[in-house]
Amino acid sequence: MVRLAQEIDEAKGELYSVLEAKKSLNNKEVYVLSSKLD
Repeated sequence: MVRLAQEIDEAKGELYSVLEAKKSLNNKEVYVLSSKLD
């Protein structure tokens, strides 16, 4: 049971990392687009 909880925590950590990476990527894309518009 404890191992399952650890695996869930790891999965959450990975998901969080992916979301953070996606967010920063989106911010970069927005920055590039807005700099092209100027």
